Amino acid sequence: MKNLKQTLSSLLPAGRKVATQAIPSRRPGGDTLELFLPARAEATISWCRRSAGSIVEQGQTEDLASLAEKRKGARVIVLTSPADTLLTKVTVPTKSRNKILRALPYVLEDQLLGEPDAQHYVYHTIKGTELAVAVTLRETMQNTMQRLAKAGLHPILMSPANLALSGSDKSWTVYFSDKDIWIRTGKFSGMMISGDSAVASSILSLALNEAEKRKLLPDELVLINKPDELLEHALTQNRQLSIITKNLSLWEVLDSRYCEFNLLQGEFIPAKEANPVVTRLKPAFMLLLAWIVLSVIMTSWEWISLTRAQKQVRAQMLALYKQTFPNENVTGDPMLLMQSKVKEMQSAGGGFSDNDFLALLSASTPALQASASSKLHGIKYDQSGLIFNVNLPDYQSMESLKNRLTSSGLAVEVLSANSGSSGVESRLRVSSTGE
Repeated sequence: MKNLKQTLSSLLPAGRKVATQAIPSRRPGGDTLELFLPARAEATISWCRRSAGSIVEQGQTEDLASLAEKRKGARVIVLTSPADTLLTKVTVPTKSRNKILRALPYVLEDQLLGEPDAQHYVYHTIKGTELAVAVTLRETMQNTMQRLAKAGLHPILMSPANLALSGSDKSWTVYFSDKDIWIRTGKFSGMMISGDSAVASSILSLALNEAEKRKLLPDELVLINKPDELLEHALTQNRQLSIITKNLSLWEVLDSRYCEFNLLQGEFIPAKEANPVVTRLKPAFMLLLAWIVLSVIMTSWEWISLTRAQKQVRAQMLALYKQTFPNENVTGDPMLLMQSKVKEMQSAGGGFSDNDFLALLSASTPALQASASSKLHGIKYDQSGLIFNVNLPDYQSMESLKNRLTSSGLAVEVLSANSGSSGVESRLRVSSTGE
């Protein structure tokens, strides 16, 4: 008797009345494929596809995999047998989620048929420390998820089917299926009765008596597909209770927008479905990622190689500096020290002048290259300047070369010029003008 009272108590809504009629609370955007999975795996599965809340297709199947084609472009919602989930209420003196989940197995131990630690708990805070709780055997959840995954179906919402009935604290809904009776008595409360209409009438009467004692009696009772043998007056019993009867098909009755509990919590939280655009671009993303990784590796390798080369060059410069200046201490960058020493040596030796070999050769080279027909046979350098032995076609070509050298800021002296069969063999002295 105690267990029956606990069952009836859990069947009743929370101790407050909020709405006369349940309003659909939410539906995932886009189309949905909604399934009803009976408790027995071999039983027929009912399904429907909705678009913007309206049924566009429905049917039955014994093979979940056959719904893979129906699932395209839709999000999957699964309604399970109310027999698989206990809906109840408890008060836990804490608001910490972790503490609540640890406490629930012990608080609900008397109401559970199996081991408390073998259950999957989902709760919703009603008010303060009062909780609405849905309890399902973890093994049942695991088997259901495996069945769905094997068929390629990945639900975003899973709820007991009786919470997909329209209902509220002031309006209870009773749905008579072929073998069972589903009841919703509030936002988070309800149950399933297995038996004939006489059993259903007895349990409903007891639930209404309990609700009347606690001043939670609903204003109306909606009976869907009520059998003729169920007498309405047996439920009213002079109560101020309105009876409404309807005849509706399964998917006219069930609507996932009414579901307030999502059993896919904790270890069963669904992974986010991949965006179709992201799926199509995934190969390109992978190639880009591979290219970035390869670039980083190559850049790192190049940096390491350059670092090693820099260390080797520095070591060579240091050895050269010590060899060149054995009495000097190395205190800094050997390249800068070498440059400093070279400048000191240049200053001590009078530095460079425009009449040096390299300076004269650098200034003369453009003029010599411009004389395409000239042939340079030799170069001699002394303190007076550079002496070029040049073969030219004629005297006019020699004058042209002389003028070009002069235009380059050089002083030119013709030391000799002899005409022969091969042209004019000339010796030209080039020196700096000193300007």
